Amino acid sequence: CDAVTGREGSASVLTDLERSNMFLVPLDSRRGWYRYHHLFGELLRHELTLEHPAEVPELHRRASRWFESQGDMDEAIHHAHAAGDLDRAADLIAGCWAGYERSGWTATTQRWLSLLPDPVVRADPRLCLAAALIAINLGRGASAAPWLDAAERAAGTPGAPGDARAIASDVASGRSLVALLAGDAPAAVAIGRDALALSEGVPPWSRSIACLALGIALHGAAEREAAYPYLEEVVELSGMSQAPAVVALSHLADTDLDRGDVALAERRAQRAIDLASQERHAEYPHAAGAHAALARARALRGDHGAAREYADRAVDLARRGHSRPETAHAILVRAMVRVAAGHQDAARRDVEEARAMLDGAVGARNLLRMMAVVEEQLDGPAPQAATGGDLTDRELAVLRRLTGDGSAREIAADLYVSHNTVKTQMRAIYRKLGVATREDAVAAARERGLLPRSLSG
Repeated sequence: CDAVTGREGSASVLTDLERSNMFLVPLDSRRGWYRYHHLFGELLRHELTLEHPAEVPELHRRASRWFESQGDMDEAIHHAHAAGDLDRAADLIAGCWAGYERSGWTATTQRWLSLLPDPVVRADPRLCLAAALIAINLGRGASAAPWLDAAERAAGTPGAPGDARAIASDVASGRSLVALLAGDAPAAVAIGRDALALSEGVPPWSRSIACLALGIALHGAAEREAAYPYLEEVVELSGMSQAPAVVALSHLADTDLDRGDVALAERRAQRAIDLASQERHAEYPHAAGAHAALARARALRGDHGAAREYADRAVDLARRGHSRPETAHAILVRAMVRVAAGHQDAARRDVEEARAMLDGAVGARNLLRMMAVVEEQLDGPAPQAATGGDLTDRELAVLRRLTGDGSAREIAADLYVSHNTVKTQMRAIYRKLGVATREDAVAAARERGLLPRSLSG
């Protein structure tokens, strides 16, 4: 307090006031922090304004600097605003909003931005980016786009604050994410590559956003293997960017499932859920992907009850955002879970809802692939009809294609998975059916009702 009042002995004064029961309330057991009763504090501030109005701004400036030194950025920003020092308030917000946002303090960062007049925010590319990325975090791409335009305009003015290269990278990353939220995966990939090129040498936060934008865009375009290293880099940077790590882990888990590594997928999805909870992101739309991945994993293990709970949770979270592709993904995962449990009619309703949501989406190959897999399962026998095999959904999809002439590599291309994945699944099919050749696998599957019998049979 000495730094604020400009006098010595403030600590002893506070102790005396507390002992005298002068409406002073300690905030910790060590008597390091106090506050006045709210009404009494308002009265004192009113008296100060009446008797010494010229001193009020300087006292707020001192208080702002002191709170900043103590790490209390919320109070530091509010005192800078109360002092009328909008430049300082803008600098403080720009310097700390990302840390608060990635730790789930979205309402706090939005409140800070609302303290500043709109022209002040629009003149600062750092604050425009804050508004844009907060909107993207909430799944509101349409709301983010105008702020990205404003950030680009502000960055082009002479003497604009901030790291020009990091701002350019962040704007490109934001545009990639907006395109993906709108369902245009090819555009998201192209813009994401520009963002990644601009992200060389920028701070970890900007680099992680660029890697995330390109990674999930490639994933959305069904280029999963190409996406994998970028998503892994996001996780490596997770100490700087927890919210992007939640999204990256969810997409990695989704790919792990297609690779046939259910255990790794489960670990990654659970880690994403734990991170979202620790960082106050558990109720945000972007946490839906982790629950969707865990739903698929549980269904593959035959735990249909848990799979349905995770799938329902994924759909609920996704619906809180404004991204139709993200919501369609959660709904299609729930359809997969329902098919695995034998609930065909409910799965068909999910597929129809997802199809309507994807109307107009461009290049959403990953979602279209998922829809094709579910529809093929609905047209064929239910998974629980298996006897002595317990084939997974992916193995059943491969099994159905073994009836044709396509090679393992051609089957892999048809299912948008790697050649090695299909070979692994074929070996698992042979083992579970107790056969050694492709022809014997088809014959055994027809005997057990897993495939329709041939016309000659």
